[in-house]
Amino acid sequence: MAYKGQTKYKETMPAQLIEMFSRGEDREDFCALHVISYATFDIWLQHQSEFAEAYEVAKVKAKTWFNKLARDHLINEHEGPKLDSKLWSMLMRNRFELTEHRKLKMLGLDKAKSPVDQVKIVMSELAAGNLTGSEAQQIAKLIETGVTVNEHTELEQRVAEIEKAGRIGVSDDKFKEEDSP
Repeated sequence: MAYKGQTKYKETMPAQLIEMFSRGEDREDFCALHVISYATFDIWLQHQSEFAEAYEVAKVKAKTWFNKLARDHLINEHEGPKLDSKLWSMLMRNRFELTEHRKLKMLGLDKAKSPVDQVKIVMSELAAGNLTGSEAQQIAKLIETGVTVNEHTELEQRVAEIEKAGRIGVSDDKFKEEDSP
């Protein structure tokens, strides 16, 4: 099956990808070298199994390179050898999309019918290793906040209905509030 970008792909590219990442280079460097877009890179990942496997190995090699960088150069020497953890954390988060600033994708969360279903999806993602405990906690807190806002909105609507009933002359004993489910 032919696809866009096929003519630029070479059998030597998987090894080259691993070699580049082993030197601390990344996807952007690879794409720039071969004058390809990220979309072409992604197509190669989908259609070239050797390339996809090499990319997984290359990411491990890149992390190894960055770990060595930390050991060799990110040491704060004024009080004895100490890792500059802020710089290290920033580099790792940005380079490897680690937890603090990464984009999360949870399929079905937006279509869940209830907060309970949303929490089940979050727990499933946590169990699968796609979320950290901290991320799951933050998302659960957002779900809880959404429930609170909805309850508050419903309460305001009920109060408004009661006040309206009072203005039009319905007495308290004749006003019947709808039963809750």
